[in-house]
Amino acid sequence: MRASRVVAVTVAVGLMLWGSSAAFAAPPSTGVPADIKETPSEDGSELTPEEAARQAAQEPYSALANQVSQISAQSDSGHVVSGKIEVSAKRYAVTWAGEVPRELADLVAVAADQGINLEIARSAHSREDLLAAAMELTQAVPDFAGMSVSLEEDGSGLIVTPPVRNDESSKEALASSVEKLRTRGIAVTFDTTKPPAIDAG
Repeated sequence: MRASRVVAVTVAVGLMLWGSSAAFAAPPSTGVPADIKETPSEDGSELTPEEAARQAAQEPYSALANQVSQISAQSDSGHVVSGKIEVSAKRYAVTWAGEVPRELADLVAVAADQGINLEIARSAHSREDLLAAAMELTQAVPDFAGMSVSLEEDGSGLIVTPPVRNDESSKEALASSVEKLRTRGIAVTFDTTKPPAIDAG
């Protein structure tokens, strides 16, 4: 089997809705998040009243997500790192790296008028810094088979799934690289519950 280096990145706006989640590759999409775009009934018929009501409830969140994405794409001072939509709680939480632009701050009142609590949290690190840190980790390990690195939703650091061949040289190289990142204020946690990512091609 041929091993592959895997770096999974969570950066899109509106990643979670109705308890479901999805991961997107950088850069974040400026379109409607896949979880909440309009979809017909599975059998091609018209929407049921329940489906129509759910879709109507999602529409303001979809519009809000688009606005946040557009502001991020046009901003010179920062960008959105992640977003989480909770329709049942009437909440949209956005993590932002850099200075929060006035356009984004103004959206809080706009969302409130629609009964949505738009929460903006500052990310400790930019998406670019975390991507660079993720690559630094994978490149430090001689045998990275099955190793994966993903970004924390709040931009605080990285989540690492250790490599399959966890020999002494790999352990030492990974530990050394993790320590360097932590001294720079980038949090690194290990997830040993996920199965290793192997490319069997």
